Amino acid sequence: MRSITAKLLFSIGVITLFFLASISYFFYEMTHRQINDVIEQQASMALQFDLAIRSYVGEYIRPAISERINEDEFILEAMSTSYVARSIFETVRKDFPEYIIKFSADNPRNPINQAGQEELEIISYFDENPNVDQWRGEITINNQAYMAIFNARRMESACIHCHGDPQDAPASLIERYGPVAGFHKTPGKVIGMDTVAIPMGKITEKVWNELNHTFAIFAISLLIFFFAIVVAIKWLVINRLVKISSHFSSAIEASNYSQISPIHVSGNDEIHELVVGYNTLTDKLKEFYTSLDQKVQERTQRLEIMNKQLRRQINERKMTEKALRESEERFKTLHNASFGGIAIHSEGTILDCNKGLTEMTGYPLMELIGMDILNLIASESHGILLEKMESRYEKPYEVTGRRQSSETYPLRIEARNIPYMGRPARAVEFRDLTEQKKAEQEKVNLQTQLTQSHKMESVGRLAGGVAHDFNNMLSVIIGHTDLALHDIDLADPRYRHLNEIRKAAKRSANLTTQLLAFARQQPIAPRRLDLNKTVEGMLKMLRRLIGEDLELLWSPAENLWPVKIDPTQVDQILVNLCVNARDAIENIGRITIETANVILDDSYGHDHMGCTPGEYAMIAVSDNGTGMDKITQKNLFEPFFTTKKRGEGTGLGLATVYGIVKQNKGYITVYSEKKKGSTFKIYLPKLTEKAVALQAPEEVSSPQPMSGNETILVVEDELAILEMTQEMLEYMGYHVLAAHSPNEALEIAHTHADQGIDLLITDVIMPEMNGRELSKRLIQQFPNLKYLFMSGYTADVIAHHGVLDKGVQFINKPFSQQALAAKLRDILDGKNR
Repeated sequence: MRSITAKLLFSIGVITLFFLASISYFFYEMTHRQINDVIEQQASMALQFDLAIRSYVGEYIRPAISERINEDEFILEAMSTSYVARSIFETVRKDFPEYIIKFSADNPRNPINQAGQEELEIISYFDENPNVDQWRGEITINNQAYMAIFNARRMESACIHCHGDPQDAPASLIERYGPVAGFHKTPGKVIGMDTVAIPMGKITEKVWNELNHTFAIFAISLLIFFFAIVVAIKWLVINRLVKISSHFSSAIEASNYSQISPIHVSGNDEIHELVVGYNTLTDKLKEFYTSLDQKVQERTQRLEIMNKQLRRQINERKMTEKALRESEERFKTLHNASFGGIAIHSEGTILDCNKGLTEMTGYPLMELIGMDILNLIASESHGILLEKMESRYEKPYEVTGRRQSSETYPLRIEARNIPYMGRPARAVEFRDLTEQKKAEQEKVNLQTQLTQSHKMESVGRLAGGVAHDFNNMLSVIIGHTDLALHDIDLADPRYRHLNEIRKAAKRSANLTTQLLAFARQQPIAPRRLDLNKTVEGMLKMLRRLIGEDLELLWSPAENLWPVKIDPTQVDQILVNLCVNARDAIENIGRITIETANVILDDSYGHDHMGCTPGEYAMIAVSDNGTGMDKITQKNLFEPFFTTKKRGEGTGLGLATVYGIVKQNKGYITVYSEKKKGSTFKIYLPKLTEKAVALQAPEEVSSPQPMSGNETILVVEDELAILEMTQEMLEYMGYHVLAAHSPNEALEIAHTHADQGIDLLITDVIMPEMNGRELSKRLIQQFPNLKYLFMSGYTADVIAHHGVLDKGVQFINKPFSQQALAAKLRDILDGKNR
């Protein structure tokens, strides 16, 4: 509906239809109301007529007849108001059969007066509302509309005689209707109602027929008026507007304003004024477009020039923006790729920061922006930071940092004074020194451990060298003392002096033995060992050693891993540790020995320099004595270091234990606190090689002989020891060949090739060649030659880290005549191979 004609016709049609509908509705409502009023008036008249008949019968006829008849008689046709009224209206209904005029009751004497369902509901309504005596309105009876009026008839005193107690009622009434229906009514009670119902159908139909004729004439007249209006509008307005519209369309479609022609329309009305305005407008437009064309041409030329300049500026701007984006991207990449934290602050307020600072401090980025930089520094370092900021210091310095979790950490700060967004600022680099400090501390600890290890090794080499030379001197002292004691009677006073010399020399020899153990130059013969059985075999001796006033507890581990060690070394370890524990307990105390299987991991090896991770059998000795401080623990394993009083200890006990453990590739740790006791833990490597069955010792049925007559070649570069050994052997009955050097020994052997040599006794370390090489050369000449090495310490010539090579026979200097005699018989008799 785009044309004005269609819109105008549609509007007029809608208005006409609305007007027609409004008039129709008005006529309908007015006619319906008048019809209802007429019918209601007829119903009211019929009701009044009914009530008038009943009133006349009740007030005049019934009293007149009652005076002339007996009280027990009742003439229904003349005295009953309902009967008389019904009889009269039956006559009326012959001419108006559709009218309903009757009396209805819920319990009538005459069944013809029985109320229907609708009437019973109205009777109930009257009973429930004693102040209401009438109801009127439209009802439907047998699908037909009626205007009905219901008038309630309530019990009056004049009616009690016939409707009260049946015993008081007239006999003729009882005889006709019986003593049940219509009785026992009380004053005011609804006994029934008068009903008048006028049918609405015929009256309404007649009126509506007349109304329809009138409405049809009105509608036709209205349609004729509508078409007349349409024709007038089309002739006066539409046709002229269409002509104007076609000119507008032609003007719009014209490619040149000169093609627009004026409109010619007759008349002198508003449309004519519109046409004049259009023609004037087109003339003005022609003038305007002529001027506009000129201006457009001039403007186009200027715009082309400006466009060229603008394109050049845009290209330059794009290149600048691209360079700026690349620069910002590089800055962000470098900013966030920094290995530390970076922040830019102005007077302590953080303006920008990188991702590294968030990771270092734990604060989120948005929380760091705007934060006071002092919040990232521990309170004790605030003064340093403020001083550097005020002086605009630009060199690195260290402070204590603070994370979001309140954890503190070592921090290095380096700042630069820079301009930032037009104001002075400082760019600060944060470096977390936690790992660096930890590495430096570990380096210091490692250096300390390495220094201690080198110190112990140096002391060990010194101790080994001292022990070697000292053992040579003790060998001479002990050997000559033994020889001198053979020639002196026990009662001789010199015997006691010599014996004391011998005892002192033996004690000195024990000291050198401990020094050699510390230096790992003590000769040992390790074998597969169960530490539990070894400790159990030592318990009795250890209890006697520590005394009865101390408690010794033993806690063995089940299925303890085997180790490889010389059993005598385990004895040395237990004795030294238990004696130290006993001396550390002031009064009544407790010493505990326990074993366990332990797996040492990489972290333990990192904390204990040189420790190899793996499986170990652990033996621990604990006490509840006085404990040790850190300084004592630091020097604990050094030879001759002791906390005991002068003369009460040698300071070699723990040094011996340390040397034994290291010689067997183990590790020892100590934990101690003042007044809480100490715990020494020794870790020995688990034996992984197959167990070798141990040879049972041979039973000795008789005392072992201490002498012999075999030929023995003795080689020793120390002349005093050579002479002393030769004299001891000759005293025992052996034939001795003495050589002061290996070459001399080779010459002697060559000379006695025919006689033969049964045994070679040689020092290990000598000029020209060592004892091992000498023995190999002599065995080539004497295949059955047996040999015995002697030395003040175990050299790598016959041992590896103090462990004797397989099949090597060895006697440690200094040795007594008795020990030498026993060793010789073991070798010569084949008991010790």
